[in-house]
Amino acid sequence: MNISLISSMVISMLIAEEKEKNTLRTLILSAVSPWEFLTGKVLITFLVSEVINIAIFFSIGCDIQYLGKYILITTLVLFSMIEIGAIIGIISPNQMATGVFSMPVVMIFFVIPMFAKANKTIEAIAKFLPSYHMNIMIARLFKGETFGIESTRSIAIILAWIIIAVIAFAFTYNKRGLDK
Repeated sequence: MNISLISSMVISMLIAEEKEKNTLRTLILSAVSPWEFLTGKVLITFLVSEVINIAIFFSIGCDIQYLGKYILITTLVLFSMIEIGAIIGIISPNQMATGVFSMPVVMIFFVIPMFAKANKTIEAIAKFLPSYHMNIMIARLFKGETFGIESTRSIAIILAWIIIAVIAFAFTYNKRGLDK
């Protein structure tokens, strides 16, 4: 939930808030480049999400030997969710609209993988989502299984989502900019 909900909604709300209060225009006029602005927003979202992920890891009582792989897996999915959240923030005219636009995205990335075992159709859809593959890899990790050839597909789908999200973000940013 942290990865799909917090990471995507925090960055979208941060961007929308700056747009709504017209502080973004002031920042850009004061020699802060759009990329510096976005880097600051991404960095704070990333750090908060990582701290929460690590807290979750320890709160569920996992063995410390799995921490590195856990962070790696969750960080990869976190990147795609932050990028998707940034896209939502750019296209949203204000914070209220951001919440409305974010909820369907959160539901897709959070709820569909959760119900994948209940229905074959939902499972077929979930197999295309990075959060589903993250859940599979984390379950394997906590069972003590190694990441072998069976994890290749999961890693490929997660990496594909990162690439797709980067391309979609670049397209959206070039079309809309930050201050429209």
